[in-house]
Amino acid sequence: MDERVLGIIRIVHRYTTAEGELLQVRYVIIGILILGIFSGSLLGFFLALNIVKPVQQASEAIENLALRAHRDKLSLQGPDEIRSLERSVNLLVDRLNNLEQARRLLLANLVHDLGNQKRRCGLDPN
Repeated sequence: MDERVLGIIRIVHRYTTAEGELLQVRYVIIGILILGIFSGSLLGFFLALNIVKPVQQASEAIENLALRAHRDKLSLQGPDEIRSLERSVNLLVDRLNNLEQARRLLLANLVHDLGNQKRRCGLDPN
């Protein structure tokens, strides 16, 4: 190989051109940042709306249990944590319904036994 100089390339990049390119990149970055914030906020808003309904249903069911209003089971919906809460509420509803049924059966048996005891002692004219 011959080590002769064939030519010289001179690269010149002006400061004003570099500054303009940096400004363009800055605007692109700001635009992407604003788009990301907007889309993240929108996604967060929709996710929050999606989770509010099951949480409200679970809290209303718990409040109704505390007030002894009605004991309806909840449908399992929403994320895993909410479904776990709804399962717990449903177990509580089942337990309270079973206790109420046992209480009524015990009261009916008690009334029946008292009636039989009254007849055996001769206190009942019938």
